[in-house]
Amino acid sequence: MWSVFKLSIFYYACFTVLWLILVAIVYGLLAHAGLFDAIQKFGKAMVLWDHVNISLIYVEKWALLLAITFLIVGSLINALIAVLYNFASDTVGGIEMTFVEKD
Repeated sequence: MWSVFKLSIFYYACFTVLWLILVAIVYGLLAHAGLFDAIQKFGKAMVLWDHVNISLIYVEKWALLLAITFLIVGSLINALIAVLYNFASDTVGGIEMTFVEKD
């Protein structure tokens, strides 16, 4: 169980790094297209807020929080599935093969 948990943490940590890079790339594309400026202008026009600053740090903070949540929950689920698999294989058993050597 612990080996599955540690390996899951490693793989989810690699996924987290890739996820943060992808979020930064998508943010750059959307910021270049002017989406965030349009959202801020729309919010001011509808009197939803006075000042909102959608920056890369703000977006990456939420992306990191989401990734850490997936890291913890995903690793725990993988460990639980490993425990359930080991329990089922111990309970049901498997094929046991015995080889006899001829004299």
